[in-house]
Amino acid sequence: MRIIFLVFLAVCFTCMSVDAQQSWETLSKAHKQVLVNVKEQWAELDTGKQQQLMRGADRWLSMNEQQRTSSTKQFEQWRSLPKEQQQKLQIQYDKFKKLPATQQKKLRDVHKKFNKLPKAQQRALRDKFRQTKQRKQRAIQRKRIRKGGG
Repeated sequence: MRIIFLVFLAVCFTCMSVDAQQSWETLSKAHKQVLVNVKEQWAELDTGKQQQLMRGADRWLSMNEQQRTSSTKQFEQWRSLPKEQQQKLQIQYDKFKKLPATQQKKLRDVHKKFNKLPKAQQRALRDKFRQTKQRKQRAIQRKRIRKGGG
């Protein structure tokens, strides 16, 4: 869940509102400061990408300093992951976003509760989850072997 949350933040951080494609010159000073890394490519970006970047910039500008520091740290963690892991996490995030809002809320609530647990208890739960997952995978393999699909 923590990784899903990191993916969520990374996407929020990189996804940056505009109704139509606009020129760099029409952006506010604050938006230009946030989006300075895409200044050279701005004119070539399609409207959808510009809108994404502007939404992200709006979110960034609405954050307090502590939130910005936390987001930056989590984004750096995301960038340090191998590309394969980033892709896998992106798929998980896309699946999460397709869930109904009630299920998303439930998962966020569970994640918050999990993060409040002592680290030792978190490790124990992760281990238990991995063991359960491995048992299920072995059971599925045994069924395949019995059916001759092996």
